[in-house]
Amino acid sequence: MDRALGIFIVVCATAIPVTGCGLPAGRISARGGPFDLDGSIASTGGGELIDTKGSASTDDLGLDDSELTFQPKAELDWGGLNLSLDGFSVGYSGTGIATVGLEIGNLPPIELGAAVKTDLDLSYLTLKATYDLIPTDVIDIGIGLGGGIVDYDLTVDQILGSGRFRTAETLPVVYPMIRVGSLIGPVRIAGYLGAIAVSWDGNRIRYIDGELYAGVRVFGSESRFQGWVSLGYRYLDFNYEYNSENSNIELDATIRGPYLSLEITF
Repeated sequence: MDRALGIFIVVCATAIPVTGCGLPAGRISARGGPFDLDGSIASTGGGELIDTKGSASTDDLGLDDSELTFQPKAELDWGGLNLSLDGFSVGYSGTGIATVGLEIGNLPPIELGAAVKTDLDLSYLTLKATYDLIPTDVIDIGIGLGGGIVDYDLTVDQILGSGRFRTAETLPVVYPMIRVGSLIGPVRIAGYLGAIAVSWDGNRIRYIDGELYAGVRVFGSESRFQGWVSLGYRYLDFNYEYNSENSNIELDATIRGPYLSLEITF
């Protein structure tokens, strides 16, 4: 909750000066909905390749419940430039079974078949900037870059025994993206898609970020001050393979789900 509140303050604080500068259009959105988590964890020690072992799925480890997540967003349209800042913080927790052995660094390894308690905290904050190639109401297409921070803390504890697996990272990501939108009367449809896959020094990241939503204007048809209600769907896919303390780690996580958005434009 503390991280979610911090993200909301950052998003709103960024939007407030924007809306007071006489710029063409600013938008603040309060969004929320259930996020489902799918993914897996694999780890090896002593230089053994990950491909030689299987992985433990998030469902196996007990992370199989949806979590209601607050996802604030601030947006600015300035000529052909669109800027948006959004983020969220979500936590998953549960108990399950380690379907493979897990080990990292000097921590006691988790045995195959052991009962485990798993906790995952994830925070996400990103700024997207696109420039319109086709700037019309009927169809609006822009290309640009997205960049942000992915912060996670994953802990798996063996319930009967001393085995423990814990990894926490704060990772910057930058990726190309495309944005598409259409405004027809009181109805707006928009979406974006961005992705990147990079490797360096034995590490590898694959990242996909996508969203699609449709909204209807509920007041302010003749005014700059307008209210909108939207339904959308968010999709994030994150795969990270890296070496930590003589252990090879691979984390794979897909977070997705619908959301309801209440928006005010200035």
